[in-house]
Amino acid sequence: LLQLSMPPTQQYIHIILHTYPNRIEREFLEEYYELHRRDAVSMERLTFSPYVLDIYGYCGQSAINELANFGIEGMSSLEKVARSFRGMDHIEPVSKIKLQLASMVAAGGGHMHRVGF
Repeated sequence: LLQLSMPPTQQYIHIILHTYPNRIEREFLEEYYELHRRDAVSMERLTFSPYVLDIYGYCGQSAINELANFGIEGMSSLEKVARSFRGMDHIEPVSKIKLQLASMVAAGGGHMHRVGF
């Protein structure tokens, strides 16, 4: 997690530098570079959507993205949110949160269709 100061307001933004760790052996094939390029272009075209992460730059198979914020303390990924809510469907606040998350995912999908993806 990197924290950058942005003049002139001196507000902070949280970003993620997404790279592949050295412990993972991965071939750097041309098709992987093309997939990452498509992801970057898609994210750039969807910067208007509050439901799609912003991308600040990419190179090869690395990208700098904003930090995902689901508005739930300690939940830094949708997978963590989903796992923490398993078996809790009978609790009304959990059902409402799940419905809100599903609505946001659907809105993001709608934005993708609007720009032609």
